Amino acid sequence: MFDINQSTLVLYKRLVEKYGKEIINDLIKTGIESKSEIEFGNILRYYFGRKNVKKQFLLENKYYDFILFNCILIEFDGDYWHDKENHKLNDIIKNKIAKKHNYILLRLKWSERKNINFLVELKKIIDEIQIKTNIQNTEN
Repeated sequence: MFDINQSTLVLYKRLVEKYGKEIINDLIKTGIESKSEIEFGNILRYYFGRKNVKKQFLLENKYYDFILFNCILIEFDGDYWHDKENHKLNDIIKNKIAKKHNYILLRLKWSERKNINFLVELKKIIDEIQIKTNIQNTEN
């Protein structure tokens, strides 16, 4: 597109050298998020704290849209893309990977993104995890 005569890897290395790995990786991650996904991420950060919400979590070469408290994965599924067969297969694979690594995986459809019930259910799950963690910590 820009008539650059370098491989993607070389270009990435040059950008990292000039701007730093964290900045370039954040730009790459942001570039693959929709506006609605970014807005939803901001809502998650507002309710659950910036440090408890990370975006674009990589697990077995698959990116998950968000991870909360290092134990809950959230996939923000766009209605258009996730109705396609290849995306359905990818979703099944991601579900299996999450389960294999003992993550809780929640899926939110784009059309349901403004439904407060998702956040209410998410809060209940987080509270249950925190209660279990506190019980386990007092037993040890």
